[in-house]
Formats: sequence, structure tokens, C-alpha cells
Amino acid sequence: MNKIKKILVTGGTGFIGSHVIDKLIKMKYEVVMSVRNSSQQIPNSDKIHLFKCDIKDREGVLDAVSHCDAVINLAGVLGTSVTESDTNESIEVNVKGALNVFNGCKLYDVPCVHVTVGNPFWLNNYSTSKYASERLAIMYNNDLKTRISVIRAFNVYGPHQRDKPVKKAIPNFILNALQNKPISIYGDGSQKMDFIFVDDVVEILIRSLFKEHDSYKNAFEAGTGNAISVNQVVDIIKNQTNSSSKVEHLPMRKGEPETSIIEANLSTLKPLDYIPKVSFEEGISKTIPYYKNSIK
Repeated sequence: MNKIKKILVTGGTGFIGSHVIDKLIKMKYEVVMSVRNSSQQIPNSDKIHLFKCDIKDREGVLDAVSHCDAVINLAGVLGTSVTESDTNESIEVNVKGALNVFNGCKLYDVPCVHVTVGNPFWLNNYSTSKYASERLAIMYNNDLKTRISVIRAFNVYGPHQRDKPVKKAIPNFILNALQNKPISIYGDGSQKMDFIFVDDVVEILIRSLFKEHDSYKNAFEAGTGNAISVNQVVDIIKNQTNSSSKVEHLPMRKGEPETSIIEANLSTLKPLDYIPKVSFEEGISKTIPYYKNSIK
């Protein structure tokens, strides 16, 4: 692993990807980012190499992998409700696209970090397609001796997370709270989720790539191990923003259960010698200023 100098990051324009790239640059690694459109605005574009290729393009992905010593695969079609309308796209990107990466890692014998979801058993296109890619990665490790670290990222939040087109909870809750607008909760809000600050997730991703862990037959669960209800999340955000927003409850979205407890098993992180450090209250306090500035 100490021979790694150049790292390919797919999905680098996304929320987690941008933080991963920032971290790798600070660590003095050479970063290659795959992009579908090389003319798009890319943060830190003067410090990274852009490689034009779509995750669905097998030959393009193999070519990109051939130029690097490791891969962090963050590419994916996101969102429970968004993917319900297009099963084919979920399969093409989240499953076949991941396979292109895995095949490149097998062909050129490079390690990979592959990110999936913390709720793999929910019956929607997003969770199902990401879980399929997780099982394929572990199958490759078992049968083909690849070194693909699988990370189940739970509910990741922090600065730079977009509030649309995928309606992520934290950005929308904070933005509405800051403007004293109604905050919408799907269901009764009693469902419990494991929210993890983005810096902790990045640390887990980085460690899974560079640490000699030999844990390629199971997934690492990137969460805090402390699930809290959606109602609690809103209360904390309203308190920290001094908001007078009213809460409205909407019917559950298709593909999401009305009652659930999604919580990471922190024992899976033992090989990485890491426990997430940022509490939810602290993470929210670090996140709110970003959305205050975005409103301005």
C-alpha cells in the first residue's frame, strides 16, 4: 500500500468526493478525477488531473484505472425517490459502472475503496443496486483476489452537501430552519437514523485504502453507532439556528419503511483502528455556517 502515489477518484464532483479530494491533496497524493464533462466547473482543478470518462464506459474506466495506483469509487446515481423512476439507470451506473471499476482493479492489480449504503435491505432501486455492487465486490475479493474495501456509508452530512435535486434531510432541514420556513418530515419522524459527519467518513475511506487490514470479505460500516430519530434531528437543528419553523409531516416516500432503525455496527471498524469522533450536535454546528453563507 505504501507504493500508492496516484489515486483515481470517481464521483469526485459529489459531496463526499469533494471532501475526499481535499484530503488527498493535503496528504500530497496525486489525484486523478474522472469526469463526464471536462468543461464543468471543478474545485481544485489546478491541483488534480481530469480524465474524461463515464463510469458506464468500460474501456474508458479501464484506461483511467491503468494510469493509477489505487481507486476510490464514489460514482453513483443517488436518492431513494429519484431512482424509483429509472431502474435501468440505477443498474447501469451503480452496478455495471461499479463492475467496470472492479474489472479495472483486477486487470491492473490495484486496491479500491467502494462506497455503498447503510440501509442495503430497503426495497428501493437505490439501496438494492448499491447492495448488489457490494456483494459483487466481496465476490471479486473472494474469487478473484481483488482488494476492494467496501464502505457502507450511513447518513453522511456536512458542508457542501446539496439540497437538491436529491432532497437530503440535513441540507433541507437547515436551510428551512434558517429561513423560518416549514420543515417537512416524511412519516411521523420516529424512524431512527445514524448520521455521520463527512470528516469521519473521509477518514474511514482513507484508512481503508492505506491501512493493511485484510478485511475484504465484509463491509466496514461508516456510522456513529448512535441512531437518533428524525424528530430529534429537527429539534437539534431548530435549537442551534434559533428557528421558529413549524414542522409538517408528509406521507412516507415510496421505497422507505415507515418505521426503521438504521445504525452502524462499530465493531466492523476495528481493523481500521478508528471510531468516528464528531457528535451530531458538533457536526451540525460545523455545518450550519455553510448554509448561512449559501443563503447570502
